Amino acid sequence: STKPQEAASKEKIGCKGIGFKAVFAVSDTPTIHSHPWHFHFDKKLQVSGVKLPGLGFIYPTALPAETQEHDWQTELRLPFSPDLTEKNRELLFQDMRALDREVML
Repeated sequence: STKPQEAASKEKIGCKGIGFKAVFAVSDTPTIHSHPWHFHFDKKLQVSGVKLPGLGFIYPTALPAETQEHDWQTELRLPFSPDLTEKNRELLFQDMRALDREVML
């Protein structure tokens, strides 16, 4: 992690150093539906006033609520980036299949 190491706290997350921004390695527009919030990020969206790309300014954009036809409460969608090769997609599928389901909780 690039964050300073501090004593463990119930108020902090991300202690493993992976972080949410890791999803941008496979998706330009991750979408999250978690009642009552519905939003997405757009990696390629230009932020007003920011001239240098890659500074980490990726803001959420609100989306209309969707009717969920399932019983879980949170849904994370990761549409593949057009830059993600077929080989890397297959490697990603293999990695995801190898994970214990509880890792994603």
